[in-house]
Amino acid sequence: MAQKKKGSLFWKIFAVAVVLLGIAAIILLRYGEKVMMDYDASQSLPLKESQELADELSAGNFETLFAVEKIPNTMVFERDRFIENTKKLIDEAGGCTVKKGFSFDRIERPTYVIAAGNTKLATVEFQKTDEKSEYGFATYKMVSVTPNTSGHYGISVLVPENCTFYLNEVEVPASFKTGKTEEIAAPKDTIEPAKDDPRGTGSAEFAYYYVDALENEPAVRLVYKDDNSEAELVYSDTYKAWTVTSHEITVTAPMNYTVYVNGQNISGDGKFLSKEHIDVAELSSVLKYVKGDIYVKEYHVSGVRNPEALSVTATDFEGNTATAEHEEKSTEYTFRCGLTPADKNKYGIDSDFLFERAINYARFVNNDGDYWDIMYKYVLKPSQASADFESYWVVFSRHDSYWIEDKNLDEVTFFSEEIFRATVSFEYWIKGYNHEHDNVKEYDNKITFWYVRDNNGVWKIVDWGLG
Repeated sequence: MAQKKKGSLFWKIFAVAVVLLGIAAIILLRYGEKVMMDYDASQSLPLKESQELADELSAGNFETLFAVEKIPNTMVFERDRFIENTKKLIDEAGGCTVKKGFSFDRIERPTYVIAAGNTKLATVEFQKTDEKSEYGFATYKMVSVTPNTSGHYGISVLVPENCTFYLNEVEVPASFKTGKTEEIAAPKDTIEPAKDDPRGTGSAEFAYYYVDALENEPAVRLVYKDDNSEAELVYSDTYKAWTVTSHEITVTAPMNYTVYVNGQNISGDGKFLSKEHIDVAELSSVLKYVKGDIYVKEYHVSGVRNPEALSVTATDFEGNTATAEHEEKSTEYTFRCGLTPADKNKYGIDSDFLFERAINYARFVNNDGDYWDIMYKYVLKPSQASADFESYWVVFSRHDSYWIEDKNLDEVTFFSEEIFRATVSFEYWIKGYNHEHDNVKEYDNKITFWYVRDNNGVWKIVDWGLG
């Protein structure tokens, strides 16, 4: 009986122990599972987050790369090309892969490499934190994503303070300044004023910018801040950098014209004057008959931003707009001496005035009138015209009659309010020539007279020409 009771107690204790061991095992298994899950969560976070980034890139989402703190210059100034090339690499590789990267301390700062095939796209770096996981394991946080670029091209640009600098249509921030500057003196005859110097005779500050790690030669633009016009660029061997260039022009105009370049009166500013007095060849024989002088001035203008947008205008001595002679791509603008006034009457002349004198000259030389009666009063004494006409031998014999046909006013050119040139043409017909009553002849006449005002303000002929 006692033996039976001992056996029964043993099995009871054994059963209880088994149950307790089972419970303990379950508890240990659950704890172990949590520990393992905690370990996996803390230790696999770098790989997991790297894989998530790789999946984003495979799906065509590059925003994480462009949000990095130190974005490569290639991705700033060649963004579209970078995305295009990266997508092509990913498509060809069938997606992105992640593998453990090199690290000097794989425990403290593990790294992972995201690649498309054999091409490295980015390096993801993690750092161990001071915090522990629930069960005391080390934790990590992503500290950097470094996109991989192979840019090797660099460019140096010397930017004036009145310009904005663009590379591939991206404005280049001041962080790309090297710290070096140049003080460049503006030419004295520049049309573009330097800062704080309305006459443009001072210096302007230029700042050096350097952008490297580009994969291709970029498109460079410098844009003037005041009018948003684009500057023309040139590479300067002196400064070893790209910078703005300007153009020079030459303007010639009569001394009694007012010349404007881009709206600025350059004839009123001596700094633009390059030649004070240029003789006018066609006036050489008649200027001695007027009190004032008439000549041409030459102006030199530098600092022209854009020749295609350049405005060169002038007003003549009447205040009317004059048009320059200028060939495409030429740097020379010429305002010819002389103008045809819209209203000749204000100078006391009209067509009848001019025809009367020219026809009387024809009458005189055709023996249809005496010089002293019909021409003398129109001619300045002394002058080249008076000397010629008073010594003129009439060679035509008498005839019965004459008449005029087809009168034309060919030219009236004023060089000032004191001197002008007029050319008229007409047909001069005579009848009864050489004692033959029915003999009719026609003579074409084209006569040019130079007129000046005498001391009484009356227009007088001082020189002449035919044809």
